[in-house]
Amino acid sequence: AHAPLLLLLSARSPAALKTLAERLIHFLDTHPQTPAEDVCSTLACRAALPYRAAFLLDSSLSLMDALKKLALEGYQGPPTGVEPAEEAAIDADLQTLALAWLQGALLRGEALKKRMGGRKISLPSYPFEHRSYFLRPPGEPDFLSGWDFTEDPWLSEHTLHGTPIVPVSAWMLKLKPLGI
Repeated sequence: AHAPLLLLLSARSPAALKTLAERLIHFLDTHPQTPAEDVCSTLACRAALPYRAAFLLDSSLSLMDALKKLALEGYQGPPTGVEPAEEAAIDADLQTLALAWLQGALLRGEALKKRMGGRKISLPSYPFEHRSYFLRPPGEPDFLSGWDFTEDPWLSEHTLHGTPIVPVSAWMLKLKPLGI
């Protein structure tokens, strides 16, 4: 029987946490010889993000079972907050460490990795979350309103999956009358 392991996962959103679990399942399906110790040790060294999941892996719960549970059920709780609360004592039992992780504690990944005995390996990265950070005053129309991308052949060729991509020179023309 193998020693218990602690599987720690985190992401910036519930959807990203579920996607991470799905990516890890796919990775393990295509790399079935990957030791659970290596996966758990590697994930323990990653950044502690607000949405977290923790599983104590032992003879009753395998790595793949835990990931499938997360992928199927999704995230089940509130965010821990952006900043880790405090550092947990690494010599605590794994169940205590899992609860501390879920409550926002910071765990020393390298020390936990050493304790579990795995090695750092290459795993799927965090899911990229598409967000727009373009700011405009409330109530103002979209900056691109009034532009017909279908009539201008120069602009109609600048699309990505049907979404207009406006070249910098076009932005400059649009800003010039505003004195910017």
